[in-house]
Amino acid sequence: MDVCTRHGNLELHQHLLRTAVTCLGIIDNHVISGMGGFIRIFNILSSRLVAQMCVFNDCKLHGISKGSVNYFVVFGGRKIAIIYYSLESLKIETLWHVDDWILCACWLEDENIAIGTAHNTVILWNWRAQEKVKSIICEERCILYSSTFVGSSWDQLVVFAGTVFQEVIIWSPSDNETSGLDCPVLHRLQGHKGVIFSSHYNPATGRIHTTSDDRSVKGWQVRPAHPRKWQLAEINLVNTMYGHTARVWKSVGLGKCTISIGEDSQMCVWNLKGELLNRWSLHQGGSIWSIACSEEKRLLVTGGSDGSISVLSLDHCLKDVNPVLPIPINANLIEQTSQQNYPRRVVILRNGHMIIVLQSGHIIQCSEIQGNISLNSNKGALENVALCLGGDHSYSSDTSMWTVLYFSPKFANYCLLEISACKLRFAVASLDGHILIFEESTSSKISRKIEKIVDFSAAEGKIFSLQWLSPNSILTCEVLGKLCLWSLQALEDGSYSLKKIKTFILPYSKERWVTSALLIDNYYLICGDRVGSIHLYSVQGEINDNEKPNQTLSKVHGRFGVSFLMVHQNYIFSCGRDGTLRQYQYVDLPKTLKQLCVTRMPFDWVSSCCVNENDILVLGFCEKNFVVWTQEQQRLLCEVPCGGGHRSWDYIVEGNCLNFVYIKQKCLFVASCDLKLSSVLQTGFHPKEVNCLQILHKNVKFPVLISGGEDTTIRVALACSRNYLHTLFVLHSHLSSIRAITCYELHENKLLMFSAGGRAQIKAWELTLESECGTSEILPKILCQELSSHMLMNSDNKQHKSWKHSQPTVDPETRYMSLCPILYNGNIYVAAGCSDGYFRVLLYCSVQQCFQLVGSFKFHQRCILNVACVSALNAITMATDGIAAFWDLSVLVERHSPGNFKVDTEISSEDCDLKPLSDFKLHQSGINSFDLFSLEIDHILLATGGDDTALVITAFRMNNKRKGIVHILQWRMESAHVAQITGLAFVDQYLISTSVDQKVFVWKWFCSVNRRLLLVTKVAAYCTTIADIHGLKVWPTGNSFSVCVYGKGIEIIHENSVHEDVK
Repeated sequence: MDVCTRHGNLELHQHLLRTAVTCLGIIDNHVISGMGGFIRIFNILSSRLVAQMCVFNDCKLHGISKGSVNYFVVFGGRKIAIIYYSLESLKIETLWHVDDWILCACWLEDENIAIGTAHNTVILWNWRAQEKVKSIICEERCILYSSTFVGSSWDQLVVFAGTVFQEVIIWSPSDNETSGLDCPVLHRLQGHKGVIFSSHYNPATGRIHTTSDDRSVKGWQVRPAHPRKWQLAEINLVNTMYGHTARVWKSVGLGKCTISIGEDSQMCVWNLKGELLNRWSLHQGGSIWSIACSEEKRLLVTGGSDGSISVLSLDHCLKDVNPVLPIPINANLIEQTSQQNYPRRVVILRNGHMIIVLQSGHIIQCSEIQGNISLNSNKGALENVALCLGGDHSYSSDTSMWTVLYFSPKFANYCLLEISACKLRFAVASLDGHILIFEESTSSKISRKIEKIVDFSAAEGKIFSLQWLSPNSILTCEVLGKLCLWSLQALEDGSYSLKKIKTFILPYSKERWVTSALLIDNYYLICGDRVGSIHLYSVQGEINDNEKPNQTLSKVHGRFGVSFLMVHQNYIFSCGRDGTLRQYQYVDLPKTLKQLCVTRMPFDWVSSCCVNENDILVLGFCEKNFVVWTQEQQRLLCEVPCGGGHRSWDYIVEGNCLNFVYIKQKCLFVASCDLKLSSVLQTGFHPKEVNCLQILHKNVKFPVLISGGEDTTIRVALACSRNYLHTLFVLHSHLSSIRAITCYELHENKLLMFSAGGRAQIKAWELTLESECGTSEILPKILCQELSSHMLMNSDNKQHKSWKHSQPTVDPETRYMSLCPILYNGNIYVAAGCSDGYFRVLLYCSVQQCFQLVGSFKFHQRCILNVACVSALNAITMATDGIAAFWDLSVLVERHSPGNFKVDTEISSEDCDLKPLSDFKLHQSGINSFDLFSLEIDHILLATGGDDTALVITAFRMNNKRKGIVHILQWRMESAHVAQITGLAFVDQYLISTSVDQKVFVWKWFCSVNRRLLLVTKVAAYCTTIADIHGLKVWPTGNSFSVCVYGKGIEIIHENSVHEDVK
């Protein structure tokens, strides 16, 4: 399974790869995937990677076609290969170069290979003799975007060619073969308004499905379905399917449905009428590039731009989303009232029974659901059942499924219905302070009865909210924010009573009641209120009435309230209607809640959370849909069109099934969602380009990757073992793309991290390594806390009083391009290069946890790409003008210190007049990459790579007395790479470089300042599969080193040879 490149005494091995999965195939019990130039084979039953091999080292794989026994064909670019596989091993039988771009390949009955190219040509290849038999061209000589073969022999072979002229051309290479003339066009499928990306034909149904740039899928009916002569066939357009919001890459026509994938990360399932059955969002919002189906095994496999591979059940994909079966409630069970009766509140018990409170004050129980849908079934994708009451609905005579538990006019019009976390007890509270508590009896497994165990008047007035803290304790909120903690105690006669433990008081607010509460170890109480604040109370100690909170986190969830609180693995989580999931840690001294990271959900209304097999499921509402989000897979599991969050609803998780009950239009609905709709063969990474990356390799078992990308997220992941990447957590906090990440080590297990990018936004984070990384637990062993966020718009100008300022408003499109931390006298400064050409310096105050802009300097007339610290108070900036400028920041940092820290103060004119000490023209254009290496005292080596493809290594001497920079030596290679150089890093006597040309070069250097000698020699080369490379990172691993290349994905390369000593 090793992938290696040898060059001299260096041996480079691929350790880990994550990039777009461009092709997939299902053969026997294995999934074959193409990622870059590599083939990987996974066992479907065990989900294990069993074999991998590098097929093409200079191009990507674009297609896989099944051959005879133990053979399959792969192609990409202008290359095609025959692969033999047996006993979890791979072998390249033969490899052939074609003169044109290959779009498709087909294994024929005579074991020749038909190859379709981008210029509408079909080549017949005898792979055993390794020779071209013939080459046939169509009379329509045009460039193709896609091509597909139909048929298993040369005489039956038909080509479906998708052109740039918005049509599909059907022709046969066996027509006019003997005459030597170009083959005629048999049919033209016209109707798309964009280029054709794919075409697929299913002989069983006689359907052709095409996809296009116009975001549509079209279905065409062939009559007869099995034409012997395609020129006599009749082809008609039968349906056009719109459901994707971006380009549609591929579609697969099956016996009962059509499945399409696209750029919008959506997989859509359509019936034969062209109606949308199901839609799933996969691969973390990235493009879905590949799909493979097996109707025999009932499996569907997808591959995305994030590098992940998902396996889905085909049966689940075919299930209808919304079959509604009305089941009316029997009228004989309810006393007739003068007003119309309908359900107002609903909860669901552990056994799947529902408790419903009606408008009339009846509390009823529904014991089973009639029809073909079972609430406890694990079958399903999404299923709905409607239970209707009142209105024009007729009532059923069946009384077996409905039971009246209690009736009182106290609970008419207004009542609260809350269920405990164990789903065995529920409480009902009235407008006059009356509380009823019911319990599901577990004494008999055959018949479980609902018994009333408490009937108690808890308050003199309205109870605004009731929260279950545990199976034996509840919290009530009365008028003026009075909170009462009650304990449910069992008496000697077997009955129960409520005992008041302690009272608390909520801080004043316009809407003064609790919306969620959490009791931790009977020691402290955490409450979330209607205005978005979280309060911490002490339960132990002296019993004081109306005790005030020890700590208040004001409006952490905005103004719409805290919807849920949960504790999991010693961390506290809160969610609210601001669309965020927040994580906290309880600190004993002082007794406070420490805010950690914030995760922004792709929907605004986050209502609840639960843990299922160590995966945190986030439940909420996106517009009119109820949604379930998985933190582990970073995607939506299901959507239910329930009408929105303003309704009574409840849920229960049983195994891999989530049952959701809700009220809509005075009717009761039940939906079932399969939580294991898909399994993951290979975990993913960023769905878009990775712009920046840092490696933590000290005090950890496995390297920790901290990356930021175009998807606006920061990911912390472990490169655990070969080809296994485990994401610890994802931070959704930035408003725009992330361009720079830098870390500063505070002490052995704590780091200060700064991240910045678009919208001129910079953030500070604290990373704590709590224990050894690399365990299998889902929650991170690295603790992350967001400390501060700063935007230039906020500090340079106060938006609400812009008329008071004479300085122009900072361009909101300004981006931070590079960051570098500076430590001086215990103070932390951040030097930043910006896209508007300004070199900015910010002071970070660790006490107030905020930034202050202390300097803004304009020297470069172009975008500053890189910033670095040469020494304690000397910095270097490099821009798109090819100039490297050295700066002395000593005067600036001495003038500004945390002692006179003021937030959002204006920059004085003297903080804008700083000029560089020296500047040097090193490249013709932009300096994309650099690295520094310290030589003797006051001597440094600066390696730079630019858009001009030149690699330059320059030796400088720092003249501390005159505060100047002296140029000593320089080595230059004008065409070190064939494209712009985007990554450089020193490691011992080696320099590693990479470029957009997807080459990684290892250079050995030698420098003698005294002898004025600088020698550089290329000693190794490696071809990476990562496209659009943005940079690289290098770290030592024993006597060797490792390299991580990042761009559209990441690739980690190990160098395993022993270094020679520098002579």
